[in-house]
Amino acid sequence: TCELAVMEEGVEDGCGTGTTWPVCSKSPAGDSPYGLCDMVGNVWEWVYDRYQSDWYDVSPADNPTGPGDDTNNYNRVVRGGGYPDYDFFMRVSHRNSYFPGYIGSQKDLGFRCAADVTE
Repeated sequence: TCELAVMEEGVEDGCGTGTTWPVCSKSPAGDSPYGLCDMVGNVWEWVYDRYQSDWYDVSPADNPTGPGDDTNNYNRVVRGGGYPDYDFFMRVSHRNSYFPGYIGSQKDLGFRCAADVTE
C-alpha cells in the first residue's frame, strides 16, 4: 500500500501525486529489516547485471551478473517496480530490462549507488 511504498493505488499514480517522491519518504515504515529504504516502488532500480529471462536457472549461485560479457549488447536489469506500477511489480525480486542506451521518457527509472564491502 501507499503506507509502505510509492506506487499506483487505485487510479492514482505515485500515491496520488502522479510522480516519484523524495528518497526515503516512506521511512521508517517502508524500510527493509536492514534499514534500507525505497527497495521497491518509487523508481525502478537500474543495475549493472545483464538480463536473460531464465538466467537464475543456469547462473552461478554467487553474484550472478548475467550472461556473456560487456562486449555483447545485452539488456540490463531493472528491479523493484516504479511509482505507476501495481503491487505485482513491487518486489525486490521482480526483474525487467532495458537496453543500455535507453533514454526514453521514463520518469520511474533510477539507480542506487553501492560499493562492494571489503574486509
